[in-house]
This record gives sequence, structure tokens and C-alpha cells, in this order.
Amino acid sequence: MPSRPSRRRRSNSPKNEPEKVEKSWTRRGFVAAVAAALTGATCWGVRNVLDNGEDVDSRKQRAEATKKFFDSFPDKLPGAAQIKKYPVEGALCCFIDLEHRHRSSSSVLAALTKHMSPEKRAKFIEEQLARQAREEVQVERDIGLILQPLIDEHGITEFYLEGNTSTDEQVFHAIPESLANFRRSIQMMQLALRNAPPEQRDELSKQIKDLQSRESKTLNAVKKELGGAAPFFLNGKLKIRGPENDECLARAIEIAGKATPVDSPEWIEANKKREAAIFDDIQKGDVRYALFRCGKDHNFWDTIQNRNAEYPEYPFCLIEVTPSAVQELQSKK
Repeated sequence: MPSRPSRRRRSNSPKNEPEKVEKSWTRRGFVAAVAAALTGATCWGVRNVLDNGEDVDSRKQRAEATKKFFDSFPDKLPGAAQIKKYPVEGALCCFIDLEHRHRSSSSVLAALTKHMSPEKRAKFIEEQLARQAREEVQVERDIGLILQPLIDEHGITEFYLEGNTSTDEQVFHAIPESLANFRRSIQMMQLALRNAPPEQRDELSKQIKDLQSRESKTLNAVKKELGGAAPFFLNGKLKIRGPENDECLARAIEIAGKATPVDSPEWIEANKKREAAIFDDIQKGDVRYALFRCGKDHNFWDTIQNRNAEYPEYPFCLIEVTPSAVQELQSKK
């Protein structure tokens, strides 16, 4: 029988500074955007909230707690067109697939339009990116509606993101404290500016504007990356997790950049390894649920059934949540 991935308790020890980890594989360059704004910030530790604070000492108790969570998960949610549940006897973790829309990069669109003239290609790419941006607003609106009751009424505190690794997780955990430091520093400098002699005011004003710019860039990067989840992250209700493996994600990005068909052997093999690494990370974290925002090009029920057969000592169950906008956009294809 294959060996089970070792459990990984999330540590309270300090993480690397964000400016030291800018080379993360991320889908939208989130680390680079935020790390530049957070230069000098100190990351705060990650506290694992295992089973929302419950002390689960045995497999039986853990399975009962997971089943209780699975059974109590609502069958209807605002912003959701469909919720499907796939029960598994004795499951120790509930994987929640919150479906999202993939955003095609300019490089992928360029690979798909090689046959076009330069003028038509540029126009096509511009139109496609604009359309995707409009669609993403609709989807993220629904995701925000879905998250509200899950957080306020059902105890969801963690949000796993497709395309994010442990490095991205470190950056996310640095952000709240860094934003608070920005605000404190701005307030203190504004107070100093009132009493400063004329020869110092220009320099103080320049420093204040620089801090305000960095604060604004950080907030904008968070909102772009998290969408509907951003308000809950910024008010401290939601922690962000990065379950992706760097190598597996890099391979997927490489294949996607060539506009490889999703049914090709190359894509299927890369996706299989990538999903296995994601479940390994979740299993090592030893949590009762994993709410994972992910594009629709995955069949997690097949993945979970295969994994449960390979690792019967740590079974997963599945809940699929489809935002209304995702279903509507899919029906228009």
C-alpha cells in the first residue's frame, strides 16, 4: 500500500520575509505585486484552526465531526445555482469545490490566434480580455454571496486558492499587519506634518504619498486576486491557503501557455500530478474541510475516488458549489 503523506501541522514560527520570495509560480503574479509594496514588512505566523478549534483525538471522532460538517452544509446558498454532495463513509476531510472561471492570459490567447493577421489578433485579444474581466466581476459577485453565510453561519475560516503555493500563503499572511502598519505610519506622519517647520514639509508630504501609494497597490492586488473573498480576508474572517506544488504548477502553466488541449495526454498527466499534490498538501494540513476556489476543468469526484482507493486510511468526501454566473456563462458556450 502506498505510504500516506506525513501530516504537516501549520507552524507558529516566523515565515520568510515577502521580499525574499518573489519568484513564486503564480497565475497572476500576485507575489511580485504585493511583495514590492510590502518591502520591510514582517510576516506573522500561521495558526492552524484544526476543526474550527475542536480537539479531535481519534479517527472515529474525526470522521463523526467531518460527517456533521458535511450533513450540515446547506443545500442552497445565495449566489449558487447548484450544490452537489458526494458522501464517503468515514471521510476525514470534506473537499469543497467552489467553481470559478479561468482567465486566459495574453500569451495563451496569442497562441490560439497565430493564424490571424497582427491587426485582427490584437483586436481579438483585447476583446477577449475585456469580456473575461466582465464575466469575472459577475462570478466574484456570486462567490461573495456564497461565502457570506458559510463564514457567518457555518464556521468557514479558510480559503484555498488554485494557482497559489505556500509562498503566496506567506505573502497573504503578511498583508493584514502590513496594512495596519501603513495606516499607523501615515497617521503619525500626518500629525508630524502639522507641526513640522516649512523646510521639512515637502519631504514629509512625499513620504506620506509614497506610503499611501504602497497601501493602495496592496489593496488593489488583494481585491484583484481574491475577488468576492477580499472583504472577508481584509476584515480578518478568512485565512488564505496556498495548496499548490511549485513544480506541478509550473508544469501546468507551461502547458497552458502553449494552448495545449485539455484532453491531450500531456495535459491530463500534468493535471493528475498537480491535483495529487494539492490533496497531499490538504492531507498534511490535517483539516476537516478545504474550501477550494478552482476553475471548471477538473473532475474532483474521479480524483477523490481514485485517491480514496489508494489511501483508504484518509478518505475525502466532496461538495461541489456552482455559482449562478458560472452556470449561466457555461450555458452560453
